[in-house]
Amino acid sequence: MNIFCQQLIRIDDIVINGNKRLTSEDIIRISHISKGLEIDLNDIQKAIQNLSKIGRFDDIQIYAENSNDNGVIIYIEVSELPIINKVIFNGNKKISDTQISEISELKP
Repeated sequence: MNIFCQQLIRIDDIVINGNKRLTSEDIIRISHISKGLEIDLNDIQKAIQNLSKIGRFDDIQIYAENSNDNGVIIYIEVSELPIINKVIFNGNKKISDTQISEISELKP
């Protein structure tokens, strides 16, 4: 059943899963949803957009589960993009590493 019909629902709690580098508090702050807030489906879509804008996630999913207090528990599941620690170019003879690095735009 879709609990996000056209009505407002109250957030009783927010659970964050999958985050490694960003704290749960950072994800909640960036999403612009918080405990106690009354939201609708548009707010959930905006939260996903807000999290997508920072460019740190490969996947973002938000879903809700009914709680005992006539509100919902919001689950935000994220999959963070990997971190590049070092960029090494092998086999290049005609173009310098610096030029390749500028073209590729890869940065640690």
